[in-house]
Amino acid sequence: MNKNNRSTARFVRCKVVVIAALFSMPFTGHAAGGLLADLQPQPNFKTYTFDQAIEQDFTAHEDSVLSRNGKVLHGASGKSLQWDWSKSGASFQYRNNQAFKNLKGEHERNITKWDVSHWLSTFSLWVYNETVSDEKLWFSIGDGTSEDARFYMLLNFTGWRELKALYGRDIPGFPNQETADTLTVFSPEGNHSGTLYFDDFCPRMEVEERFVGPADYVPWVATEYITRRAQRDPLPVPESITDAQMADMKMITGRLESLYTRKIKPRKISTEKMDELRALYTRWNISRNGTQIDGLDIVYAAMAQFETLPVKYYPVAFWKKNVTPIMEAYQAVSDEDMKAELKGMLDGLVDLWLQQSQAFKDRGVAKDNFVWPILAYQDELKASGRYGELVASVQKVAVDVSFLDVYPYAQGSVYTASIAASLYPVLLKENSPEKWVELLEFKRWAEHVVHHAEFKPDGTLHHHRQHYSGYSIPSLGAATRLVQLFSNTSLALDETHKQVRRALEVVHFYVINNHGPRAFAGRHPRQGANLSPSFLNLAELKNPFTGESIDREMAANFLYHAQRNKPRTAYAPFIKKYTEMGITAAATPSGHLTLNHSVAALHRRDDWMAVVRGANQYYVGTEIYGYGQNNSMGRNVFNGMLNIISSGNPVNPDDSGFILDQGWNWNYWPGTTVRDLPFDALTAHFLVEEYYADEYFAGGTSLGANGVFALKFHEIPPTRAAPPKRWFEPKDYQKRIKDAMFDESHHARKSYAFFDDLIVALGSGIKNRDKDHRTVTVLFQNHLNDDVVNDFVLADTSKTFPLDKTLGAENAWFVDSQRIGYYVPSDNDEVQLSRGEKSSPFYPSKNANTIVEGRGPMEWGVIDHGKAPKESGYEYAMLINADESKMKDFSAKPPYEVLQNDQDAHVVRHAESRTTSYVLFENADKVDAGPLYGASKPCILMIQEVGEDRIKISLVDPDLGESIGKGDDTYVANKHYVIGTKVTLSLNGRWWSNNFHPQAGAAYTDIVEEERSVTKVEFHCKQGLPVEIELKRRAKL
Repeated sequence: MNKNNRSTARFVRCKVVVIAALFSMPFTGHAAGGLLADLQPQPNFKTYTFDQAIEQDFTAHEDSVLSRNGKVLHGASGKSLQWDWSKSGASFQYRNNQAFKNLKGEHERNITKWDVSHWLSTFSLWVYNETVSDEKLWFSIGDGTSEDARFYMLLNFTGWRELKALYGRDIPGFPNQETADTLTVFSPEGNHSGTLYFDDFCPRMEVEERFVGPADYVPWVATEYITRRAQRDPLPVPESITDAQMADMKMITGRLESLYTRKIKPRKISTEKMDELRALYTRWNISRNGTQIDGLDIVYAAMAQFETLPVKYYPVAFWKKNVTPIMEAYQAVSDEDMKAELKGMLDGLVDLWLQQSQAFKDRGVAKDNFVWPILAYQDELKASGRYGELVASVQKVAVDVSFLDVYPYAQGSVYTASIAASLYPVLLKENSPEKWVELLEFKRWAEHVVHHAEFKPDGTLHHHRQHYSGYSIPSLGAATRLVQLFSNTSLALDETHKQVRRALEVVHFYVINNHGPRAFAGRHPRQGANLSPSFLNLAELKNPFTGESIDREMAANFLYHAQRNKPRTAYAPFIKKYTEMGITAAATPSGHLTLNHSVAALHRRDDWMAVVRGANQYYVGTEIYGYGQNNSMGRNVFNGMLNIISSGNPVNPDDSGFILDQGWNWNYWPGTTVRDLPFDALTAHFLVEEYYADEYFAGGTSLGANGVFALKFHEIPPTRAAPPKRWFEPKDYQKRIKDAMFDESHHARKSYAFFDDLIVALGSGIKNRDKDHRTVTVLFQNHLNDDVVNDFVLADTSKTFPLDKTLGAENAWFVDSQRIGYYVPSDNDEVQLSRGEKSSPFYPSKNANTIVEGRGPMEWGVIDHGKAPKESGYEYAMLINADESKMKDFSAKPPYEVLQNDQDAHVVRHAESRTTSYVLFENADKVDAGPLYGASKPCILMIQEVGEDRIKISLVDPDLGESIGKGDDTYVANKHYVIGTKVTLSLNGRWWSNNFHPQAGAAYTDIVEEERSVTKVEFHCKQGLPVEIELKRRAKL
């Protein structure tokens, strides 16, 4: 590699964090660098290389010499810094009055688990050692006379190693930001003479903290990983294992091998292909010096090679992008010369990995890229004695998931990423007592986290403290494979099986034709959702509840989803098998599903579905990354958004109007009550924004196929942001909040009552002090494709595109392009309708340096509450699959009645189903509407009158009662979550039942108020799960 190329490679390394900081910037056309450019206050400090000279910043002290040497980092032609000393305690110094300024991390917690993206200042230096010893190389930072920080590097290695440590989190002491300007390096105390080599020295590199982990030669780095492991007792290792245990290990490992077996057909490798593979290999500049090997840095050079930003490149991906293509050719070729050349490449890449793997860690999200190459090459690795070392190195790099964590915990994505990177190396090990114990520890970990982490009792699977289908659906697929691996052994994951099955049933309810709702999409608005493989994996296992050898329900769900996917040859035998067993495809889901741990409700009738989403103080309502197609302006999604998927052939979100890059107004998420802000204010003002609410009241309940959902909305700044609040100067933080126009005076109370094809939306208590921007409740917003651009029905209006219309005080109705009819009674604020070509900003990709204008035909309708509203409200109804005739009939005689719509309660009665929905925002001793007289505390319920003498009640306390303890690994549930709460209903009349729900009891009391009999029923609520009972009318004594 020539000098110019070497300089390029080094530039890649030294600019890595500049790129990494920029990945989060949402660029704007009018502001060079974007709103977030200053979140990275400066690029990395310069990286010192020694190709040309030793800069004057470096000075050797007595009994030592600095020179330039040809032992160069990363196999390039050039020089490194050689240090020779002839006396114990010799030293050299580096001095620069700016090198240790503006360091980030002094007041940081000792965090190693991911909370939000977190960049800290890092010390980075590569060291080459020729002789293994147990001595320490000491480093001191200060002003040359006094010491602020002191740390060491063990010389227990040969070759190049990177010393990388975070200021504050890792390095003992913190350089004085006013005076620190000197780094002193001291020779090992026991070595009276010696030589070391240094290269790529960066005194301050801004690094995402998750990439800096422990290594054998710097055991004081990221000690939290080690501490966590030490705090939970490992299981004892037996002297030997039984035949049954050996059989179990062979079965599980054999299943892994079968899962990753590839049939590589013998074939000739063309000259062009060989040249391509040679180029792939030679980019790494691999060179050998005896037993030592060197080459480009696996982490940073690979990023440039594949034009992948740092946040998306993980070390274990090295196997997929480099080893796998060469391995495929090696397995296929028969020509001996080619095979030998390819083997040399593979050996070089494997040895480079082994040499460098001590110097980095993976974020644990590298999936399973290493499994097939290691399995395919295992005979050669075992013959050379490298197999065990290689497997151990892969396991060490994926350090994020420890099966000995004192507080076992798992994000939703752990099943697609971290488990593969942490568990599969264990399975690849030779069978032994140690391997058996590791598998036992994994089982203990896995069976714990399904009950104490992101699997929730209602079937929700979380990621980042929210229902996030872009992560949860792939995770469930990986989890089903995990259950398969361990099935029918003494290590079977029975609890995991049950929880995964329950979560899959929830996903089955809301996936329509391989599409999930936008409400659960998070940063991935067009995430696909093919559930067929997941259901097939579970169908082939024993039903964990009934014991049947084939899980017939999962098989029926598999058939349902397989019909909606492109035919797969691999499915054919299973389709035939299940059909012959008399299993038919499951029916299309229909009904109402309450998911209070998703802060959501789903109302589905065959070919359409409505999803409402909120947030509470326990769970995130939405997540924003401040760049690209990552919901960068979607902060209002959690404000009661109502997402209806009802159009297309087959039905899909795009044809249902949810296309975000062609004129979508990011203020106007359907159903939300928002202040109509400039797009520059909506744009993320932090790298990461996650929105909890400061209210607990958000959730719903269901009764039969109908349901109700409600929330107290209060606008607050993002509860979790990256960088965190403490990272900023107070004035800077407040300026961002001000520029984003957050307004904590903005409040609303909102509810939706769902009855068959009718949705009744109520709002009350809408208020804020924003005198500059109007407040609106969004009825709808849809993108218009060519088929529907003229489909809009409004009385006395013939031309509907373009259209701008204000509806006044009279009752109004209209039908939008999605065939959804809207009825707005006369006592609302004015309604504004608009249809036409619209434009809005859209961020096309993560690394775009400007926004683009999204333009296209759109329609929207809002209720305009004006500026700075005081206790405003609204009422409107939606009829799905409506037309002009239906809406005329509807407006003439609405099939519902609003009994109360104020700050205290929203109460709606549906005549046909004889059902009344109640949202009691405040204590309500006396409601006296329909069957309900009052309640002892805020709650949400539905009551259905069945015949003349029975009622059904479904009730929930929306306070989930969760809390998170101190530290990222602590998961603590408070007493309400563990014990539950009690809600006492007072019912008009005398009621009794011999068949109460196990969580509900009744204390029958004759209470006379206003000459009425009142029955009190006590509900025991827990974990946000609805409680349903049926009561019979009791004759008067």
